[in-house]
Amino acid sequence: MLFIEHMLLGDEMGNITAYHGTKSCCVNGILKENFSVKKPKKNDNHWLGHGVYFFEEYELAYWWAKTKVLAHNRKYGESNYASVIEAEIIYDRCVDLDTYNGRNNFFSFWQKYERKLVKEGIVLDFSMGEADKQLVQQRKRCFALDCFKKEMGVDVLIYSFTKKDPAYERSKYNFKLADIFGLDFRERQICVTMPENIMKRRDVTYNDYQEVII
Repeated sequence: MLFIEHMLLGDEMGNITAYHGTKSCCVNGILKENFSVKKPKKNDNHWLGHGVYFFEEYELAYWWAKTKVLAHNRKYGESNYASVIEAEIIYDRCVDLDTYNGRNNFFSFWQKYERKLVKEGIVLDFSMGEADKQLVQQRKRCFALDCFKKEMGVDVLIYSFTKKDPAYERSKYNFKLADIFGLDFRERQICVTMPENIMKRRDVTYNDYQEVII
């Protein structure tokens, strides 16, 4: 691993309880066989790199699942419903990018890693003809965080993404208060690098705890 002897990473050895939104047709497979991670593609723009994504809050996982499932059902004429799986995530190394140390560890890593690429004559182009600056930024972040996780042996990455007007908040008064007090809406996401770190999975849709615990 590169640079690891020079860096003190985040929390070591611990566990987190978190929530994953999905389609109802996927629940049994996840409970029995666990999650799977797709192979990377050059134009991927995942928020925190490749892995299995969870929300810290049940409500956000359910909202996300409901939004995606409705769009999927319309497109394919299916009748799935939104489901939420609770899981215990165990880790040897977790980096929280909301924290001073977590963010600086990543920045320090990338600075050294990028210099190494330049020295080796490797040129990275994340635009691929794309004019959308936000999409290009997401591609670069996805690649950089994947490198970070691989080189530093990171099992779990955490970060809170900020939204000014999330679809799940329907109260205009709450939007007004958020603006008055400068309290943006935040979605704390948890990205697990490998499914082997995801334990005790169970269907908790509508807070109805099932008997299936793995």
